[in-house]
Amino acid sequence: MITGSPPNSCEDDKKGCGSVIPPYLGVLVLSEAVLVVVIEEIIQFGHEQLDVYRVSPEYAVRESWAPYGDYDNDNEWPYHGDLCVFCERKQTSNGVLSNSRLILDISRRKNGTHSLMRKFSFLLLFFLCAAPAAMADDDLKEVSLIPLWIPQAQFAGYMVAHEKGFYEAAGLNVTLLRGGPDKRPVEMLKAGTATFGIVWLSGAIEERSAGALLVNLAQVIQRSALIIVADRRRGITTLGDLRNKRVGLWGGDLNIPPRVFFEKNNIPVRIIPNYTTVNLFLKGGVDAIAAMWYNEYHLMLNSGLNRDELTLFFLKDEGVNFPEDGIYCLQSTYHADPVMCDAFARASLQGWSYAFANRDEALDIVMSYAREGNRETNRAHQRWMLDRMEDLILPGKKGDDLGKLDPITYDDMGKMLLDYGMVERVPRFNDFYRGPK
Repeated sequence: MITGSPPNSCEDDKKGCGSVIPPYLGVLVLSEAVLVVVIEEIIQFGHEQLDVYRVSPEYAVRESWAPYGDYDNDNEWPYHGDLCVFCERKQTSNGVLSNSRLILDISRRKNGTHSLMRKFSFLLLFFLCAAPAAMADDDLKEVSLIPLWIPQAQFAGYMVAHEKGFYEAAGLNVTLLRGGPDKRPVEMLKAGTATFGIVWLSGAIEERSAGALLVNLAQVIQRSALIIVADRRRGITTLGDLRNKRVGLWGGDLNIPPRVFFEKNNIPVRIIPNYTTVNLFLKGGVDAIAAMWYNEYHLMLNSGLNRDELTLFFLKDEGVNFPEDGIYCLQSTYHADPVMCDAFARASLQGWSYAFANRDEALDIVMSYAREGNRETNRAHQRWMLDRMEDLILPGKKGDDLGKLDPITYDDMGKMLLDYGMVERVPRFNDFYRGPK
């Protein structure tokens, strides 16, 4: 498979090669065996100044195909000869190579022409044609992801990673399963019907406390988006006004944060089960209801309610700032193939970065998934959701924190879950978290 494209020229760039790269060259993602053959064949051509460098996935993502190292001037820049080969090799826990990435850069030097090009052209064309077979579907690892809910922009990053080929480039053939109210990610992970799942952090801690050994591969959402929305017309303007009121909550582990919220503030309420819509609130069946900032709250506004008719209690502002969506798998899955798990998480985060940088394209992808899933929605609502997801995933626009779980946040949250009787124990951070550091 050929993906991406190196820069066309880098004459004035220390991270370049000083010349134009032929346009037909791209990035070849090959198996280790093919990589070895390519390097051995090139070496047999007698090119004495062949350099092989190791580059990080981040370099590849940014299309900065440069070797590692800091060089103060051009004389120290380690580029020699007409041909450079940069390769990235990922290792499993036992040191066995599992993936290799070969980037071929054949370029014309300022002071001469290709002495190697004629010798190399046949081999190059052979591998350009053979590359798709090298990473055919049979060579990709089959995995699946179960989202927490129905197709919507809450999961745009995973849809984008799938459609843009980020998973495939990571050596994975990912099936995006259709989520919904009847699909519980944790149950599907335990049953082996999904490899990865999107789960709230509070729910994952509760499940692990109960014996389901989940591990967090990336904490995607960094702060709570949960709101208790109350009807101001019923005289609810303060927390105390919620006392003994009817409050609609989702079932399962999704009601852990609001239950902690009411316990923490010593506010008894009458919990009314709520399911997939906000109709219970719109029709006056409850006085208040749990809603997500990026979804149900916006639907309420679109239904005709005015903002001044509502009282909003953001849990993050009331001392219950529990981050929600994270990427999870079973501990046994992680131990069996940590490289695969890391590759999935990285490609997913790459999908989120791309979605935020290419919003219209991401929305096109989301809407296509929504149509396939018979999801009644509109582009304006999905745009609102995607915008809010950026606020939640990249608070302060700090890209360096993408996917990280803060240990202080984790400890504070665990203590609160213990204090209010939601769990019997909290797993050690290093046992629970396997994501970006």
